[in-house]
Amino acid sequence: MDGVAIDRLVTDALLLDAVEGLDSIASRLADLYDDLGHCRDQVAAAEALGGVLADLGWWSGRLQGAVSVETASAVDGLASDEA
Repeated sequence: MDGVAIDRLVTDALLLDAVEGLDSIASRLADLYDDLGHCRDQVAAAEALGGVLADLGWWSGRLQGAVSVETASAVDGLASDEA
């Protein structure tokens, strides 16, 4: 297996993990939304929302960390060209 194929496998694995993680977060947000209509315990709701937000931050960092230096530089270059 060559380097391109390995890179593709690693990228696909990361994307599949991200899909699973984001689906879980979306489900938890939907549950929290439903619960807020019946919730009298605002502290518990805020703590649950804090956990979901922390997970979103974790996924953002994981995806950002997986971007190659070359790709990040190219994207930064495109962004500065648009400004």
